[in-house]
Amino acid sequence: MSRSAEHHELCFGCGTANVFGLHIEDGRFFVKQDHQGPDGALHPGVLAAALIEVLGPTAHVELDLRASAPVGTFVELARDGATVTARGQDGRVLAVARV
Repeated sequence: MSRSAEHHELCFGCGTANVFGLHIEDGRFFVKQDHQGPDGALHPGVLAAALIEVLGPTAHVELDLRASAPVGTFVELARDGATVTARGQDGRVLAVARV
């Protein structure tokens, strides 16, 4: 994961000391019960935060939310230039973000 800003241990995206954070490591994070939305699956705002974490600070992000991930599964984040794709454990595309 490429980052343009200095991060710290309480960072919501990658900080290991933030108990409610995503703990993104090696381009993936585990969907905890604290990350769920009203339908009991991954909250779309949390998914957006993960995508933005990988993109780095930006003034504009185009976000295409397609699906959610169940609690207790991993989400894979892959960056290709100005695009980040989130996939569920089953390989399904959950969301795409572009700057």
